[in-house]
Amino acid sequence: ELVPTLCEDFLKYEGATSLQRKPGAREDEVDIEAVLPNESNQPVIFEIQSHGSSTGFIDLAAGNCDIGMSSRQISRDEAKQCAAAGLGDMYSPACENVLGLDGIAVVVHRNNPVNTLTKQQLEDIFGGKTTDWSQVGGTPGPIYLYAPDENSGTSETFRSMILGNRPLSQRASRFENGAKLCDAVAADIYGIGFIESSFERGTKALAISKDGKPLLPTPFNIVTRDYPLSRRLYLYTPAEPQNKWTRKFVQYALPKLEVFSWWTSGGEAAALNALFNTYRDQYPGVSIINATVAGGSGSNARPVLQTRLAVNNPPDTWQSHSGQELLGQYVDPGYCEPITELYQSDGWDKAFPKALVDMVSKDGKAYAVLTGIHHGNVLWYNKKLLNKYGIKIGNNVTFDEFFAICDKLKQAGIPALGVGDSGIWASSQLFENTLLGVVGPQGWIDLFNGKMKWDDPKVKRAMDYFAKMQAYINPDHATLTWDQAVKELMDGKVAFNSMGDWADGEFIKANLKENEDFGWVNHPGTSGSFIIVADCFTLAKGAPHRESAVAWLKSIGGKEAQEAFNPLKGSIPARTDVDKSKFDGYHRWSMDEFTKDKLVPSCVHGGAAPEAFQKALNDAVSSFILDKNVENFASALVQEAKKGEPNTMGKLQFSSQTIELVSPEIPPNAPPGYAENARGAAKLNIIFHFRPGSTKMDDRALADLRRLVALLQNSTYQNKSLLLFGFADNYGGTRLNSIVSTQRAQAVAEQLHRQGIVPSLVKGYGKALPIASNNTAEGREQNRRVEVWLH
Repeated sequence: ELVPTLCEDFLKYEGATSLQRKPGAREDEVDIEAVLPNESNQPVIFEIQSHGSSTGFIDLAAGNCDIGMSSRQISRDEAKQCAAAGLGDMYSPACENVLGLDGIAVVVHRNNPVNTLTKQQLEDIFGGKTTDWSQVGGTPGPIYLYAPDENSGTSETFRSMILGNRPLSQRASRFENGAKLCDAVAADIYGIGFIESSFERGTKALAISKDGKPLLPTPFNIVTRDYPLSRRLYLYTPAEPQNKWTRKFVQYALPKLEVFSWWTSGGEAAALNALFNTYRDQYPGVSIINATVAGGSGSNARPVLQTRLAVNNPPDTWQSHSGQELLGQYVDPGYCEPITELYQSDGWDKAFPKALVDMVSKDGKAYAVLTGIHHGNVLWYNKKLLNKYGIKIGNNVTFDEFFAICDKLKQAGIPALGVGDSGIWASSQLFENTLLGVVGPQGWIDLFNGKMKWDDPKVKRAMDYFAKMQAYINPDHATLTWDQAVKELMDGKVAFNSMGDWADGEFIKANLKENEDFGWVNHPGTSGSFIIVADCFTLAKGAPHRESAVAWLKSIGGKEAQEAFNPLKGSIPARTDVDKSKFDGYHRWSMDEFTKDKLVPSCVHGGAAPEAFQKALNDAVSSFILDKNVENFASALVQEAKKGEPNTMGKLQFSSQTIELVSPEIPPNAPPGYAENARGAAKLNIIFHFRPGSTKMDDRALADLRRLVALLQNSTYQNKSLLLFGFADNYGGTRLNSIVSTQRAQAVAEQLHRQGIVPSLVKGYGKALPIASNNTAEGREQNRRVEVWLH
């Protein structure tokens, strides 16, 4: 049905005035006839014959067809035959086209009690080793096999995936027609067959598993390639088609993807191309429409996007900032679909911190995939220029130190601070960073939840600082974009630029050297605080190319894409399982800051407040730059804040960063000694987990340990005894589990000892007290742990 429908849609696209579908000369053949404008009065006829992939290649080599569709890649022998016939290199882009992804469904009678099978069980069934349903948990009875015929690409792909190309059991009944195969299975309570996922009529598809959880052949699972029997569909043509309709049809049929973003600067474009390249490697054949609109922070792109969404003409996926921008502007109006399934697959729930996922979620549903986390409050500087004037920058900069440097540079005729605010948001960011530097992270939270007023003395002091900065900025600031202002920093025309670390992408693109050409420090007063600007991509409701868009989201959330994108963009990955060795010194610094700083969302970039307040802030900043009137500035923000209830993400509470004491009950099945040791103690809600068979702490565990050390250095806890209890899963014998659990507790103790903290008790309890089921990989991971108690 896929190809006839594609042909009909193509002919409609070409302007067909008459369209008919007629039976062909044989079974599984159909003709599509159409009358087209600017053609002869004779109808254009597309003849479609469905006799299997092997037959298609034979006919293509013999010149009996113009396009060969296959559910597998062409074999070397078939490619040689086509090349010998003068069709060209069948593996070249001119001949081989990936139409999309499909799945092979394993189907049974609807009343069959079996719902899932593993790939190994399928191998045993279709290889003839397993012959009774009771052997796979079903009702006793013989297993009858149904399969496509030998010429079918589905049959060949199944043999490759399941049987290792060994022959199918001779007991199988073979069918050329998929619908008839399904009808046969639907009528046989003991039957089982495999077929294209679109031919499930009257039967029940089974969930298939390899190593993880069983998955059904749903469109989502197939497109993301999580379903174990996913495969590609191909269109093969001669390198130089003789039929004029061949290339037109193929170009129409191939999958497309429109990606809408505002990433147009040098560094941004390079990073976006890294995402495109990763996607093309994983999903070849998809034509990407790069719909970019220039303008930093999406200032120009968002109005264009809103217009398209309002008239139901969405791109397949678009860039957004997480938080209020995503939820208020796109989720609440119903412009995008939830993609929660992605975060439930491939271990994403462990790779992405929960608090980050919460920033793209509403009512328990996730609506976007995060590409990276930007650090908003960074002060960049031209190191060579500062060295020329004998200026050294330490690990932190106060406002007094910053203004003293600015005065020194001003006396030398150098604009100290570079700004490119042709779109005003860069000035708003400078104010945002300055505001955080005065009120601190708790004050920031209080401002956006209404506890602190916008005319508070601290806010006014930040406004005074912001006004003072205007005396040191570049005179051409109003004509420059943010990246042009960064270019002035690189050229030594200005000394500083207070900008998010997308600026680092420009330094990388220009091949500048860290700590030689440029340096960085937190914006004055903001050490210990991290303004999050998180980029993400959505799935449009009614996306024109939905399957391509789902695949895009799957790709950009993957480890490979995040390791390719973020080193070029200046951001740090949203995933926590990346290889840090692939990142430069700045990125590693930012990663470290992210793990230990107080995290707050950006207002300027749509994370902390609704769009209306964001716009009001930009307008107030524009006015303030002209009149320098603090009272007017504060009054404008006070009035805007009164218009609505507080609506903010507030402080970002990461589960791994918020360590609390809890007092759990001692379980009745506690092993000997555990109850005595834990009684009267309080348990910290931080648990160190370990990989299977490992007693070493990974990077994530070490980051958690650093936060634990910071907590234990608080005077409240310094007089308490520290207890470490190690545990294992149920893999291996009792003695091995006891040894491994003790060694894990000792590994944590050793790291603490290096920080001057000596635990009072280090004990392993083997596989006792599991906190999750050991029947799943996820459960076993939870049970491989070290608990921390204070007495």
